[in-house]
Amino acid sequence: MQAIIRTKAGKEFSTMKVQNIESPKTQSGELKVKMVSSRINPVDMDLMKGFPSLKYKNPQIGGIDGTGIVLEVGQNAKDFSVGDKVIFYRLFSDIGTWAEEITIPANYCAKIPSNIEVKDAGTIALPLLTAYDSLTQLNPKKGEKVLIHGVGGGVGFQALQVAKQMGLFVIGTGSQSEKAVLDKAGLDQFIDYKTQDFSQVLKVKEVDYVFDVLGDDILKKGKLPSFS
Repeated sequence: MQAIIRTKAGKEFSTMKVQNIESPKTQSGELKVKMVSSRINPVDMDLMKGFPSLKYKNPQIGGIDGTGIVLEVGQNAKDFSVGDKVIFYRLFSDIGTWAEEITIPANYCAKIPSNIEVKDAGTIALPLLTAYDSLTQLNPKKGEKVLIHGVGGGVGFQALQVAKQMGLFVIGTGSQSEKAVLDKAGLDQFIDYKTQDFSQVLKVKEVDYVFDVLGDDILKKGKLPSFS
């Protein structure tokens, strides 16, 4: 089978090579999956550059999340069957997802709902888990207000949907071109970052929590940019 291998740290994709390798063997507690889709996440770029805090040994298969169809179910891998469509995430592993087939612990996987296409679900895993983990740690109460910076981005949009499921009032900063989609997803208050300064539109007491994936200039505007 073929896989995309990161051969060394570098700033360009020239460090990535397509190579022929053997299909991995399924171990106890694992699933073997035929890959359908995977995305390039910001952390993939960091790994490619060899960030010192991310200690990976090269060469290594790239990719940290994706979707696929179960080919084999290892011993003690519960709740899955051959043919299941699954989504998964595996950061900090020697085996990435940029390959035709991978093995992965079953407890890293979830079945894809029937109303979502397998290829489309490949865009969800890391952004959704980032948003879900961040917001659930806050343990917010229904009706509280959360400000999401970059609500139209990958993580921000997932945070909007998680927050609405929690019953929160969601305020988001984004661009006008995103507004129609954000309104449809349930955004309660929109702030156009190009024409409005959120720190002037809102007061600290109006917001219970802030979800910020942008940083940089946002952090210079006082208390509103930070988790409260």
